[in-house]
Amino acid sequence: MWFYTLVTPLLNGILITSRNATYEEKTKAAQLELKKRLEKQNLELLDNRAFLGNLFKSISHVVMHFKSIRDKNNAIIDFEILFVNDKINPITSDIPSEIKNKKTSEIFPGIFNDGVFENLVQAIETQTPITYEVPYYENGYEQWFKATAIKLGDGVTVTTVDITEEKKKSDQLIQLNERLSVQNTIFADAERLAATGSYIWDIDDDVSELSDNYYRLLGCEPNEFKLSFKTYRSFIHPDDLQEYDKKGLEIAKNKRIEEHTYRIITKQGNVKYLKTNGQFIKKNNKTVVVGVVQDVTDVVEFENKLKQSNDNLKFQNTFLEDAEVLGKMGSFRVNTTNNSSEISDNIYRMLDCKPHEFAPTPKAYFTFVHPDDLSNFKKNINKILVSKTFKPFRCRIITKNETVKYFKFTGHFDTYNEDEYLFGLIQDVTDDIKAEAFLKLKNRELTRSNAELESFNRVASHDLQEPLRKLQLFVSRIEDREGDQLSEKGTVYFGKIKNAVTRMQALISNLLTYSRIDSTKKDFEKVNLNQTLDKVKDDLADRIKEANAFIIADKLPKIKGVVFQVEQLFTNILSNALKYKSTNKAPKVQIVYKKVSASELPKHIIKESKKYHRISFIDNGIGFDSKHSKKIFEVFQRLHQKTEYSGTGIGLAICEKIVENHNGYIFAKGEVGVGSEFVVYFPA
Repeated sequence: MWFYTLVTPLLNGILITSRNATYEEKTKAAQLELKKRLEKQNLELLDNRAFLGNLFKSISHVVMHFKSIRDKNNAIIDFEILFVNDKINPITSDIPSEIKNKKTSEIFPGIFNDGVFENLVQAIETQTPITYEVPYYENGYEQWFKATAIKLGDGVTVTTVDITEEKKKSDQLIQLNERLSVQNTIFADAERLAATGSYIWDIDDDVSELSDNYYRLLGCEPNEFKLSFKTYRSFIHPDDLQEYDKKGLEIAKNKRIEEHTYRIITKQGNVKYLKTNGQFIKKNNKTVVVGVVQDVTDVVEFENKLKQSNDNLKFQNTFLEDAEVLGKMGSFRVNTTNNSSEISDNIYRMLDCKPHEFAPTPKAYFTFVHPDDLSNFKKNINKILVSKTFKPFRCRIITKNETVKYFKFTGHFDTYNEDEYLFGLIQDVTDDIKAEAFLKLKNRELTRSNAELESFNRVASHDLQEPLRKLQLFVSRIEDREGDQLSEKGTVYFGKIKNAVTRMQALISNLLTYSRIDSTKKDFEKVNLNQTLDKVKDDLADRIKEANAFIIADKLPKIKGVVFQVEQLFTNILSNALKYKSTNKAPKVQIVYKKVSASELPKHIIKESKKYHRISFIDNGIGFDSKHSKKIFEVFQRLHQKTEYSGTGIGLAICEKIVENHNGYIFAKGEVGVGSEFVVYFPA
């Protein structure tokens, strides 16, 4: 223990005072120790300060320390600058010693406008470091700084680094990325508009990258699946797989891509044509294929349609050329705007020339016109060009081989691509002219023949029948007056004479009927065939009764015709049925009716009506061999001897002519010993 003793002299002695000094001594010792430590710390601080000073001088950052200035409500309203290093010069022209202890509002007034002040306050109040970027403008020059604010005491330490170059590069990169983004957007839109897609194919790893629109071309959503050669192969049209595999091997082997087209089947099952091309490039030290595909479905389909149209056009041109040759005609086209003209190959041939042997000009063509027709030919052409109306005309032509032909010209005007054209047709009507001349000759001969036939009719109806009537009269008188005196043989001869005269009269009558059928075509009227049948049955009543015959008929229609001719038709057919009856059974005739379509008529005949009345006369007589089914309708044709059955051999020929006169048809078929069937068709 330590004690302090104080001896003080007094009058009567001394005063001794003593106190315990142990604590004081310890305190002095502690203070001495503290002083030594403080001196040491001061030395260290001086060293540290020198170190920090050198450090702040050596680093490139701006270092500042601000002390908070608060109002009466303890809110930070400004800062006092306590420290800045000498790197402050790029920010301000003031030197550090001049701005120390000044307010930030004086030195850096802009921090209250660009958000820096708020960042400093936030760093202090939240005690959280804050990093921010801030631009600084001086003398028209822009600088960018990146600052970090850290709370220190009731202030904030700010370190700032110049990022102007980085910012420029960053801005350039951002601009580049923006341009790339725009370009990618444009490229993507262009792909969609152009129906194209792009790809990168790593052959070694069999990995592919497709553009979004490539997926769409496949009918898929972008990036719907990872693509490889195998998965893409599933889209290839089965008919193109072999060629696709072959192309893939060639590409991998030769490192070369040639443009080619193939078909795919999309996810939705639609068939598309894709055209692809590409090239090999280096990427990340690997050789890859970059390429594009284009949906050319519309182009291929258009080309196919165009090819088909061209093929059809070629066929039509060939057909037209053949038709021109067969029809002995040719076509021409004259551009009246520029006076150019074209003619088809067959016009050259019609002139006995080779195609394109001469230029198709009016002057060249005039040389082929017959001299006697040239003047009228030119007049017709001029009239057509002036009136713009083509009235057909004919003229004679002398070909290269000096053959005279008749040509007929027809045409019309039209406008094409604002030019006026004359389109026309030239037809070789030489054969028609000759046919017309021949027809006129035949018409004259027919007129003469008709006159002679009319004369024959008059002769037959009077001059020929009059001697027959007298002959029959005299034969009858001889039989009546001298018959008893005739020998048996004479009686037989007279009987034959009577039969011959009767047959001759019937023949002349039938011939007159046959020759007069055509002259009554104009007398068509409604004919009720039921009434016709009743009248004919009345006329044949005695023969029907004598033969004990049966006639059964369906209800028959009404037709347009000549009454007495139709009656003649029914009479002749029924008379034949009664005449050629079987000897061992009663005659039976069945008349069957049905309305039929033209398609039910025999195929070899020309149908002039859509519907027909079919009337069948079926008998059970002696019949005939069907091989004679056409022969029996010929004039004077008989299947039996005159001694067996009477007749002139004209009856069925008359039937055929009557039916033809009514624009109908008649057919016959039979079977010996069974019967016959006559089928008549009248237009309905």
